[in-house]
Amino acid sequence: MRLFPWRVKSGSIQSATTPDQIEELIRASLVASANGIDVTHAGALAVPEVLGCVNVLSQSMSMLPLNVYKRTGKRREVNKKSAVYRVLSQKPNSFQSPLEFKRSMTFNCAWQGNAYAHITWLGNKPLQLTPIPTASCKPKQNEDYSITYRVTPDLRQKYKYIDYDERDIFHLRGPICPRGWMSDSPISMGKDAIAMLMAIDKFGGGLFRGGNQARGAFRLPQMESLSKEEFDRLKDTLNDAVESGKTPLLEQGLEYVKMDYSARDSQWADVSDAAIAKICRIWRIQPHMIQSLKDATFSNIEHQSREFVDHTLMPWIQLWESAIKMQLMDPADESQYPKISAQALLRGDNETRAKVYQMAVGGPYMKPGEARELEDMDRVDGDDVLLRPLNLGDANAPQETIPDDTKTTNSV
Repeated sequence: MRLFPWRVKSGSIQSATTPDQIEELIRASLVASANGIDVTHAGALAVPEVLGCVNVLSQSMSMLPLNVYKRTGKRREVNKKSAVYRVLSQKPNSFQSPLEFKRSMTFNCAWQGNAYAHITWLGNKPLQLTPIPTASCKPKQNEDYSITYRVTPDLRQKYKYIDYDERDIFHLRGPICPRGWMSDSPISMGKDAIAMLMAIDKFGGGLFRGGNQARGAFRLPQMESLSKEEFDRLKDTLNDAVESGKTPLLEQGLEYVKMDYSARDSQWADVSDAAIAKICRIWRIQPHMIQSLKDATFSNIEHQSREFVDHTLMPWIQLWESAIKMQLMDPADESQYPKISAQALLRGDNETRAKVYQMAVGGPYMKPGEARELEDMDRVDGDDVLLRPLNLGDANAPQETIPDDTKTTNSV
């Protein structure tokens, strides 16, 4: 059974005269920035810094392992029999791997603010998650605060749509969510910063192409002027000189005056760096993650990478976990919960990891086998024992006494 019985086609309008066209224009996010440049979602992705920020988030989230844990008493274990685990960690649908599904959902959410997927249920268990293009899905909050999702496969045929209940749509909301039930687009919120970077790139292209600024001027002696024939002859001479690469011959006392103007005069590089920093602030991405290494040093780049995990990825991890728990699992079942681990991104160098394992295994709060699993090594016999240093013990345990027959005395 196909989710969309009609072929999905893309289409957009540039002007609006009817309410439906106005709505479509708004949904296409054709917004004018402060400098007059129109910023669309598709046009924003053409900006390398915007695409880099969205790619960093989507690719980083897609590589993190997602498991469903079941807690029994004081222990927990991965519940591989869970339907949610099979959908999210093994096969979300017939054409995507778990990595591709998480990457596409995070990409759309970071790009347009929301990401949607149709849930195919088998009783009370999710069987399949099929992504829906963000532009094709329009959520609406009803009077009873429930949400109806209207899916329009072909945006040019507004009368062909399917209304889904909130139970049938997996909705991943982005961080910019002032309304609560639907997030705002980062592109729309940061359109001025994106338009500024577009203008800077356009200016830079014109500057390096040589057609943005005049390179020089001709100066005539005082009280002199050129006739039309002389002007046309001068123009032909200059054109021939440009094509042949030869030095032109100036007549009538003409003098060439060079006009020195460069990117440094316009502070093009500094303004460009400031605009890139503004783009990074929209998604809370550290500049070095999109190859902007102006302020990065050997001593602080490791801490910046840690900040990326703590302050950028962790909110996205919480968004995913809470959405899965609320929409795909029984909220009343506290024994099961989803968990996305960012441990792989926090791994240090070999020497640092060896010292950490040495302290953890002998701490004791980690078993040798658990440390081997973190290093992707096979388990061995006897590695499931929690070791305890000899100088540590239970403070409430009775103290051992030395037997009398073990005591020795010195004889004179």
